[in-house]
Amino acid sequence: MTGLSDYTVHFNDPAKLQNAVTKLDELEIPVTRNGDTVSLIDPWGIGLKLIG
Repeated sequence: MTGLSDYTVHFNDPAKLQNAVTKLDELEIPVTRNGDTVSLIDPWGIGLKLIG
């Protein structure tokens, strides 16, 4: 397989991470939580990790 498989976004401000997670919850986008990491898969199958 070629192309982008996943990426990670690091938040310097924990409040910004919480705002992003709250918005995902409001939009009913399924996420997996593991400690300070929130993971999801976008509509094209690319993995996304949000880290605080």
